Amino acid sequence: MVWKKITIVYSICLFACAVIIFMPGASELKRLQNENRDIVVRVKMLEEENEALKEEITKLEKDPSYIEQKAREKLGILKKNEFIYKKSNVKNN
Repeated sequence: MVWKKITIVYSICLFACAVIIFMPGASELKRLQNENRDIVVRVKMLEEENEALKEEITKLEKDPSYIEQKAREKLGILKKNEFIYKKSNVKNN
């Protein structure tokens, strides 16, 4: 009977020690899993952005009309006999 009680107490102490030892490791594991998930999401976003940039490079290298479109948008380049109309915000009283 005494040995049974000693075994139970010893088992409880052993279990408590295991919990105390491994609990910080479990929380660290959870933190690292969350960090890993965030990094995987970031990598996926960067891969998509990289793919879009590769497509942009291909268009800029091979498509003259795309280059023209970008020049018109960014530099305001006009063709001969083209005009830009700007709307005025002046109010007439």
